[in-house]
Amino acid sequence: PALSAPAVRGMTVEGVTEYRLANGLTVLLGPDASKPTMSINLVYRVGSRHEGPGEAGMAHLLEHMLFKGTEKTPDPKQEFARRGMRWNGTTSYDRTNYYAQFSASETDRDWMLGWLADTMTQVRITADRLDGERPVVRNEMQSSENRPQRVLYQQLMGAAYEFHPYGRAVIGNESDLNSVQPAQLQSFYHRYYRPDNAVLIVTGQFETAPTLAAVERAFGAIERPKAPVAEPYTLDRGQQGEREIRLRRSGGIPLLAVGYHMMPGATREAVALSALTVMLTRQPDGPLYEALVKSGLAVSVYGYPIALHDPGLLQFGATLADESKRDDAWARLQQLLEGELPLTEESLDRTRKDFANSRRQIVESA
Repeated sequence: PALSAPAVRGMTVEGVTEYRLANGLTVLLGPDASKPTMSINLVYRVGSRHEGPGEAGMAHLLEHMLFKGTEKTPDPKQEFARRGMRWNGTTSYDRTNYYAQFSASETDRDWMLGWLADTMTQVRITADRLDGERPVVRNEMQSSENRPQRVLYQQLMGAAYEFHPYGRAVIGNESDLNSVQPAQLQSFYHRYYRPDNAVLIVTGQFETAPTLAAVERAFGAIERPKAPVAEPYTLDRGQQGEREIRLRRSGGIPLLAVGYHMMPGATREAVALSALTVMLTRQPDGPLYEALVKSGLAVSVYGYPIALHDPGLLQFGATLADESKRDDAWARLQQLLEGELPLTEESLDRTRKDFANSRRQIVESA
């Protein structure tokens, strides 16, 4: 069936133009004739934030299930390999995405668009398929538990949030993984995998008009559900005082991390915090690097904002030289972060250049 109306063009920012299909699908096209490749990325606005009681890890588990095949494409992984595509899917707090990069080709473009459109509505979750994927996810859980910095990160997130799903691990927990039934996962799929809850991004070497037409052919016949997308609304109240966790495990290296609540990631202030973390932790002149690494209290430092749909967490941390330096390192870290920050205009200018160079490298490597 044809679209009831042609795609509506929106704004263009830095060579990327937005279009909106009649069924609500957002399409971002960024043609670049200098690239020999094309990348297609479909992002759904669903992640662990959308999971309710008994659903921990469901968004991530569903990501795995999409690669189990549909009636039209029983073995998508084999199709990716046959076409020489670099592909994957990832799940986070607010989104799940599926992407592939390949040598620019209208034939492969059309196949990839068709596969993504097929998986938006035609995934069937059976007991056999689900049972076959549980051990795979369980192995990922166990792998995360063997990474000390990842364990500390999750403990910090758990302490920062009382009610909000951000406090849970995106990958979920083993009891929910073992107990979830096909009908529950199928319901979650139908709830969020829909055109008006997705953004399709195409970049690389292609012509805009035929590519937009290919998108319309692949996705245009998918109906937009009448009910609005279910949006979670739980937020935490303001934190009442400091929270501290000491996690002791055998072996490993001593780590220290601290988190501060921050605004949602789409705000201008969140951009300022991104610059701030770079200024504070940069080697060799960042204040945290100088105070902790150059003094011998730590062997490395880091900092980054967890910029999310809802209020996130600004994190800083260090790998300590040894356990005996923990208290001194924490006192110095707290003094710097909660006191008068030693920031200069020169450092800000250097940070702006760092961001520009990083962006250029990302664009050139895409």
